[in-house]
Amino acid sequence: MKEYQKELDKFFKENKWPYWPPLVILARLFEEGGELARVVNHLYGKKPKKETESKQDLEEEVGDILYTLICFANSNNID
Repeated sequence: MKEYQKELDKFFKENKWPYWPPLVILARLFEEGGELARVVNHLYGKKPKKETESKQDLEEEVGDILYTLICFANSNNID
């Protein structure tokens, strides 16, 4: 995990991007958690996907959560 943290931190520094404030990251984490829950519900639950809904996959949503958690860890100096 530390290697991913270093890579992401390097990417942010190269692009001169600041990390979001902690409350923004937390809100984003909950948003991504909801998106993951929706995908899992479509895959394994009883709620079928609507034709108008975009294709989202499990891997993408898990990746979004990991990215957000790494941003949170980096912005709070957590190894």
